Amino acid sequence: MSDGIYTAVSGAIARQVHLDTVSHNLANVETPGYRARSVRFEELLVDRATGMSQVQVKNDDIDLSPGISEGTENPFDVAIEGDGFFTVDTGAGVGLTRAGRFRADDQGNLVTLEGYKVLNPNGQPVMVPPNSDFYVDDTGNVWDDIGIVDQLNLVSLTEGSTLTPMGPSTFKLAKGGTEASSATVRQGFIERANVNPVESMTELITLQRHFDAMQKLIQTFSTIDSRAARDLGSITG
Repeated sequence: MSDGIYTAVSGAIARQVHLDTVSHNLANVETPGYRARSVRFEELLVDRATGMSQVQVKNDDIDLSPGISEGTENPFDVAIEGDGFFTVDTGAGVGLTRAGRFRADDQGNLVTLEGYKVLNPNGQPVMVPPNSDFYVDDTGNVWDDIGIVDQLNLVSLTEGSTLTPMGPSTFKLAKGGTEASSATVRQGFIERANVNPVESMTELITLQRHFDAMQKLIQTFSTIDSRAARDLGSITG
């Protein structure tokens, strides 16, 4: 079998990974707080004698740039403007999210749509006043008619910190740490996904064409190998 088919297969696999990533971004374009994913590739030399190389996935990156804030007039919707995350109790540790589409559970805890409890700076669930209006100021303090009743914990990543996904809009700290954030909070707003659907759709079409070209190249190499084996057999036979 020729060396070229291995390179073509590795290229097709890389394009498939890239296609899956862009498709995942498009599928979550309406998910509040979603951060777009991207992949990077590198050339891997597998045979110095022939110079044959293959493509492999180097890294899976998360785009932490902010999405657009959209007004909803829902008091349970809270958006972050600036560098920061809400902290939530996922049941498997503390998670970080910018998806501020919250609700109150039966115990009066502020929770995410997934049911994760939103935490205050002391690591305890944030409580909202039952059956009454509440107000969240721009620093994350939760008020009722009398005064401050709780506070949203806002943190930002320290230099060199990295995240890994725990879901569409929730992440865990993979490396590094967090510190208190000075971001601004806006009640009655929700942060949209930071995915540009037009750019992503264009990228998806281009990747599909590249993937189809790789498949045709694989078929070409396979045909050449089959002919070579048949011709060699007829000579030796």
